[in-house]
Amino acid sequence: KDILKEYSPIENIRINENFLLEIDNENEKISLKNFFLEFYIDKKWYSFEDLSDGTKRIFYIISEIFILDKNMFQSEDEKRLNVIFIEEPELGIHPFQLYNLMRFIKEKSRTNQIIITTHSPLSLDILEKDELDSIIIANKTDNQTNLVKLSDEKLEKARMYMDELNLSDFWLNSNLED
Repeated sequence: KDILKEYSPIENIRINENFLLEIDNENEKISLKNFFLEFYIDKKWYSFEDLSDGTKRIFYIISEIFILDKNMFQSEDEKRLNVIFIEEPELGIHPFQLYNLMRFIKEKSRTNQIIITTHSPLSLDILEKDELDSIIIANKTDNQTNLVKLSDEKLEKARMYMDELNLSDFWLNSNLED
């Protein structure tokens, strides 16, 4: 709940109060009916189906990363690094909420390998000057995909943009992908 409240528009979450638990002792079956989550946003409770596509996406991404992060250790002796791929996290998400989601992703990237692909310049604004080496540009030439880190010249130019503007401005107004 605390994570959703900090990184998403979801202020609280609960289980619908009208669920039904049926126990069939004869057939040794337990049935759960009308069991679903409700989400508190802007002083009102909503079912999942009533959430915006962006809020659903934020909830899904945060939940998946949270679960993987909690299950990171198989045993005390064996540590497992999670590799998480997220395709275009910005889809359907309000720019302010995208920034919050990127803060969450950045926080979880301290203990997980998280790789995102994006067309959103705003996703870069979460980075600090000393993190620019994590940007990899993908381009396609001669039917081959090339992955390239920023050159020293572009790193310097990006740092200069960050002195007065946002890193997203560098992508929008410069030759980041050239």
